[in-house]
Amino acid sequence: MYMEDHQRFDSSRMKESLRSLENVVEINEGDLIGADIVCTCDNDTVIHMSQDCEFLAVRGHETESLKFALELQESYGASFHLTDEAGNFDLIIDGKQQLEELSSQLAAS
Repeated sequence: MYMEDHQRFDSSRMKESLRSLENVVEINEGDLIGADIVCTCDNDTVIHMSQDCEFLAVRGHETESLKFALELQESYGASFHLTDEAGNFDLIIDGKQQLEELSSQLAAS
């Protein structure tokens, strides 16, 4: 995920947003193999925020990862672009989507 116009995520704000989410189990920060923040959730979803704070990688089961991305976007309060590593799709998460709608958009791409 990344922000509009490739703005950088605010690291402090992201940590606050992650802490506010109910299924977050652990948040590690610092120089962690190319990541500024590594977060794990109770549903095996793992989030890495790049050291330059431009990108978030969300890995885990598709439905749980999408749900987490929607919750994180809502908590953070800014639009996110959702894409895969190969750039096969680029969807905007802006707080208006439901999980089912986002899943359908991904399936269609």
